[in-house]
Amino acid sequence: MAANNPSNDARFSAIWNAALARYQQAVGRKFEPIPTPKDLAALEREINNRKLEFETYRNINKRLWGSISAIIGPVEVMGGVVAEGTSMVFPASPVIMGALSILLRGAKGVSNTYDYIEQLFDDMKAILARLQVHSRASLPVELRTIYVEILSCILEIIGVSTKYIASGRTKRFLKSTFRPDRDAASELKQKLVNLVGQETAMVGALDLAVTTDVLAQTVVVAGISETIDGKVDDLLDYVQEISVHLSSNIKQPCADLELNIKIPLRMPLPHNRNFTGRERQLSEIHDYLPALGPRRNPSIFALTGTGGMGKTQIALEYAYRYHGEYTAIFWVSAVTADTIRNSFVDIIQQIIHEQVRATVWPQSIPDYSSVALKLGLPGLVDTEGNVSTTSQHADAIQSALFQWLVLTGNTRWLLIYDNLDDLESFDIQQYLPKNGAGAILITSRRPELSHIAEQVDLKALEQDEALELLFGLSRIRSPSDDVTKDAVALVKKLGYLPLSICHAGCYLFEAKISIKEYEDCFDKAFMQMHSRIPRSGWNYRKDTAATTWEISLSEVLKQDADASIFLSTCSYLNRDKIGEHLFVEDSTDVRSKLKVKETVLLLSSYSLVKITQPGFFCIHPVVHAWARDRLDETQQMRAMERSLRAVGTISIRSLMSISSLVWKSQDWLDLQQHIQYLAIYMLPKFPDLTRYIQAADLGDMSKRCYWISDCLVSRLERLGERKMWLQAALVTNKMLPETLPNLHMRCRILHRLGGVHKATGESKLSAEFHEESVNCLEKLDWEKDEEYFGTAFQLSTVLSSQGKQEAATRFQNKVMSEAQRLKSLGKTCQYSTGKVLTVLRLYQQREEWGEYLEWLRVALDRLREEGNEFTPLAVLMQTRHSVCLEQLGKDYEALEVLQKLLHRIQDYPEAKFILGMRTNISKEIDRLHRKMRVPVETGS
Repeated sequence: MAANNPSNDARFSAIWNAALARYQQAVGRKFEPIPTPKDLAALEREINNRKLEFETYRNINKRLWGSISAIIGPVEVMGGVVAEGTSMVFPASPVIMGALSILLRGAKGVSNTYDYIEQLFDDMKAILARLQVHSRASLPVELRTIYVEILSCILEIIGVSTKYIASGRTKRFLKSTFRPDRDAASELKQKLVNLVGQETAMVGALDLAVTTDVLAQTVVVAGISETIDGKVDDLLDYVQEISVHLSSNIKQPCADLELNIKIPLRMPLPHNRNFTGRERQLSEIHDYLPALGPRRNPSIFALTGTGGMGKTQIALEYAYRYHGEYTAIFWVSAVTADTIRNSFVDIIQQIIHEQVRATVWPQSIPDYSSVALKLGLPGLVDTEGNVSTTSQHADAIQSALFQWLVLTGNTRWLLIYDNLDDLESFDIQQYLPKNGAGAILITSRRPELSHIAEQVDLKALEQDEALELLFGLSRIRSPSDDVTKDAVALVKKLGYLPLSICHAGCYLFEAKISIKEYEDCFDKAFMQMHSRIPRSGWNYRKDTAATTWEISLSEVLKQDADASIFLSTCSYLNRDKIGEHLFVEDSTDVRSKLKVKETVLLLSSYSLVKITQPGFFCIHPVVHAWARDRLDETQQMRAMERSLRAVGTISIRSLMSISSLVWKSQDWLDLQQHIQYLAIYMLPKFPDLTRYIQAADLGDMSKRCYWISDCLVSRLERLGERKMWLQAALVTNKMLPETLPNLHMRCRILHRLGGVHKATGESKLSAEFHEESVNCLEKLDWEKDEEYFGTAFQLSTVLSSQGKQEAATRFQNKVMSEAQRLKSLGKTCQYSTGKVLTVLRLYQQREEWGEYLEWLRVALDRLREEGNEFTPLAVLMQTRHSVCLEQLGKDYEALEVLQKLLHRIQDYPEAKFILGMRTNISKEIDRLHRKMRVPVETGS
């Protein structure tokens, strides 16, 4: 073999040195030779010592990459890289292979992550560009083999021997580089697989003094060493001839350059093999974008929805699935105007790179100035093909890109603008091409894009899709019925949100915990769970549920500083239906109403809430949990105080309106839900909240807690909850000075607590609370205040039941005295409905039905005059009317009252919500019919 012959070794040194000199003279640049074996050994030790220090490693390997890149020049000279020339190859390749082997071991020791691989690609740009150019040129077989093998070794450095071969990335990279047919691509891939097993031989090539037998085992030398032997004598003359040719042609521009419009796909993230569902949305995009036919303006499609709904993943899936139908697909980060401009630079860089690769250059030396001139970028591309990134050239680069998009025949391009969420800081239409027959796909959390695009608002996954995604990522195979039941509960709790389900699936797989355990962690430590990026299976870069919405909220706060506390307050309410009226204490305050509406519109604009109907909105369950769990302790107290204030105010308003048509039963049901949610989150922390309220001097919260408890008076199943609200009311009341109004509120709270404890069988506690309530009442001038009036009568009944008849009679007599006084005033008396109800209860207790009937008719007449005849209170009073008549022996009149009520109740707008009352009325009618033994009339 030629490499064993000393004379050949000497000739090689002479030819190599001559090639270096000619190369330097031709290109006008000093050549830094490849490191010597001694240098390589020192570099290897340095890498091994520092391989865990990423930045240090990168600085070390830059020198070696520079040498590898530079050495290709002399190899080209020696190899005769000209279209009309013949060539042979000299065994300089083992030196290159030795250097690459060091990098291989260093790279494996440093990192195997995607981020590192991307950085490594940046280091290899120059050498990859040269290799890709030569891969398309008409090269001799031997020289082409060297380039293929160098590229193979580079691919191994980025992990081809492990996950890149398995994931198919190698094959895609080779296809984009060489554009081979399927069989050729498979052959190259297999070649790379084989290369993995030859690492020992490659490492052996580090020692440049090894025998030719060892070198012959490497892929590079094998198969070409025979052609080297016997041809060394011809090399020197040939190198001189090529150098002269290079000197005369290296600066020659390519005048007839035809611009290339076919650009290989390059996306910011790999293809997500766990992508699930969304087939309808993908079809909608595909039906709209390519199907419009020849046109002068791009078609634009926008995917909108809350963060984490999978907009970016759908855009990526669309690009990977349909890229064969486009000549070019480009990704634009639309977060800010700067990221858009930077993306345009990257796109132009891709276009230049592919232009160079697709063009046959004299001596295979690309003329970047010609490419820049053709693209309309004179002076903005350097000799290495790098586009200027300075801000003053941004407009020129954008203009060049938009001109490229309207080239003749360039009608099948797609621009994907991802994360277009900021519609205030810049005008997106300035960065959208207005001409050309391509397409634009936009992803955004903002729903205001329908004026420029065909817009589809993404909804959550279907349950089957959500389960498939969860089981796929968690590697749960053939789940049992119990596991499936737990999974259904979890995806429902996650609101079928793809981002959260992906996080759950990855976490389940990594932590090896059950679905129930994950759900428990979700409830107790949302932020801790959802701020963590899973180590495997994650395809969302560094985005998590927490970071996604923090970004949206930060944009909202730039426009409304109060929006954060508004959203936090909502996180303690029923997320399914939140009314704007909850946040307006004075229903006549128009300014407050408009302020709340503007805040809701702004939050909706960033998909943090969703407007469901005029005046109402909802919040996604995961956003709801995030908005609550992101708060520190002080922020939590403030949000709970605000939510307590809101629910308490509406409770008072609802109870006050129960005797008028202003009352709506659906509002009542909604309020019950808010009370339940608020109790879950607030009552366990109420001691901390009371201290916060007292320290911040936030006023009287006891009334709100009391009225909230009163809203639960008819809900026997929520007695425990009502008791907690009353206890909260008592605690906050005792923080206040002992004024008469505060003492009266305490009296009522104590009375209610006594009643609740009695209902739950706690007689002793009940008696204690009632006694304390009586003591409070004695301090009040209750006879002159109608609010105290009702409390006094209620306590009299309690005292009577406790056997304290003397005290009970004293209170009852005072109530009776007040009733007679009111009666003497007649219809001119402006007494309240509440006081009338107290008097009615008094006469019912004393079984004085004549007096009862007289007072009842006065009350019903007043309700009819006010148009409130069919409110819940009025219906209740009319049923008592029939009871009174029956007690007086007027059964037919009692029956007639009930029959009329049953017929007329159908006209009441809230009839469907008082079905229980209708049922009870029908039962009473049946009972009276049986009592009187008369046929039953059919009622409505």
